[in-house]
Amino acid sequence: MSKIKIIFMGTPHIADEVLKSVLKNDNLEVLGVVTQPDKPVGRKKRLTPPPVKITALENNLPVFQPERVRKNKELKEVLVKLAPDFFLVVAYGQILPPSVLRIPKYLPINVHTSILPKYRGASPIQSALLNRDKITGVTIMEMNRKMDEGDIFVIKKVEITDRDDYFSLENKLINEANKALQSFFTDFIDNKIKRVTQNHYEATYCKKIEKSDGFLDFNEDVNTLIGKVRAYSLWPKTYFKIDNITYNVIDANGVEENHAYQTSTIKINKKSMKIYCKNGYIDIVVIQPQSKKPMPVSAFFNGTGRNLNDKVINGSN
Repeated sequence: MSKIKIIFMGTPHIADEVLKSVLKNDNLEVLGVVTQPDKPVGRKKRLTPPPVKITALENNLPVFQPERVRKNKELKEVLVKLAPDFFLVVAYGQILPPSVLRIPKYLPINVHTSILPKYRGASPIQSALLNRDKITGVTIMEMNRKMDEGDIFVIKKVEITDRDDYFSLENKLINEANKALQSFFTDFIDNKIKRVTQNHYEATYCKKIEKSDGFLDFNEDVNTLIGKVRAYSLWPKTYFKIDNITYNVIDANGVEENHAYQTSTIKINKKSMKIYCKNGYIDIVVIQPQSKKPMPVSAFFNGTGRNLNDKVINGSN
């Protein structure tokens, strides 16, 4: 059997990990990679390639980085000439027009990190953590011109623990996606996979994450706050402000209890840093003061942290 020809489309870490797995599959041949343009990163705004591009170049694959696929006739012509059997799309970051979706011999396939039709959109991993879900998963689906509405071929479920954050949950989903893709393409061609139409009435949607979403308002309940800490551990990170100084909360636990403290009151010592909220408190494990590296609460207390004891946070986002 000849190799199945793939055009891979993706941009961030999760896409890169899937690409690396696909490149190890002897049944597949990656003809080229489509990814987002290089972007300025860090304080020095150094132009940085996306992870997928780095892996593609290391494997001598053609790389295409259109600003907008929809208006790029040259890219479309190249993709037609490459004659792929499938598109494999993982967190690419652009909408593909119908004229491009029709190019593969078989199908354009998308790997989405939720159990569709739940959490269609740009932030399904964060949404599952925000809502303190116990189960999420990976969906392999056909792409169409609407966002995440195509027929479903495969669903793999993943359990979410109370300690999972974005990094750990993403890793679980990557593993399930890679296992599911090992035989998907050959099984599809051999008619071993059934398609299931989504129930659009059950669809929910998630938004693009903004920097301001990471702000911790301690008038909210403890589960909401911990959901944010877990969901935004990659970006934008959760934070609060005191006297215009930003403190990122890198890791924390939540405790529900009745208390008599004013919300936003800080209690800190060498062993713990508690910030009281609506129905309990956030017990911070690792904190990152502005312009400094993340540190455990004990190190923070021995520095400037002791000055925050009994302080009431009144900073805004």
